[in-house]
Amino acid sequence: MIKKIFDFFFEKNQEIKEEKEEFNQKNQEIKQESQDVSYPTEYIAYYEDGITIKEKGMKNSLGIDGWVTRYDRLGNEIEKVQYSNGLYLGNPFTGKTPDEIADELGLLIDETGDYNDFPGEEFVIDEKVASTLFKK
Repeated sequence: MIKKIFDFFFEKNQEIKEEKEEFNQKNQEIKQESQDVSYPTEYIAYYEDGITIKEKGMKNSLGIDGWVTRYDRLGNEIEKVQYSNGLYLGNPFTGKTPDEIADELGLLIDETGDYNDFPGEEFVIDEKVASTLFKK
């Protein structure tokens, strides 16, 4: 009886050792694969449909890095935000006045209200629009 119990535990112990070895080997393969990735790589996030791009940028081994372009569900560019090694820095124009935004973009603000005096299209620039005009 004791021999049967001993044999049972011995067999279970062997099975556990084999499973542990398989697990360690798979773990080693995964580590090797992750080391084989060359950085920087392209970062793309999708909306829930899995087709439409939500964000696009670059990432390194520490996370998203550099400028990330955000898109609406129709694929139109809506904002550029900045990351540094996975840390979200945000939109560089957040919290700035219209004058500060115009200065950084090299634009003029018409305060006379005579918008029709200027040829071309007029548009309102908020912090999100400004970020899309900002050159990386």
